Amino acid sequence: MSIERWKAYLSNIKTPRTSIYYSVRDTLSPSTIQTKITAIKSLLKYVNLMYDEGLDHKKVEQKRIKAPQVTVLSENEFKTLFESINLFEKYRINAIRSQLLVNLGYTS
Repeated sequence: MSIERWKAYLSNIKTPRTSIYYSVRDTLSPSTIQTKITAIKSLLKYVNLMYDEGLDHKKVEQKRIKAPQVTVLSENEFKTLFESINLFEKYRINAIRSQLLVNLGYTS
């Protein structure tokens, strides 16, 4: 089976009932299909390396999938979050720890 036919086959597979996306989408998502294609490319690369076969993983084309745009907190929302930590934490050391964790998570 060619890679293009396999991509078409994958795009028609129904979402498994055990998936958390079962009620959200009918078929496999483009990112799931992309992951499966990447796995095939990795297998071809491994076979080339270990067994010196003539399979070329570079010929398998993959389209880039755009990630959804992430919305971030505004500066005022971030300050409000910090102030609310001070209000709700009973001890100062806990407030400092919570602010550190929030700041670390936000900046990374």
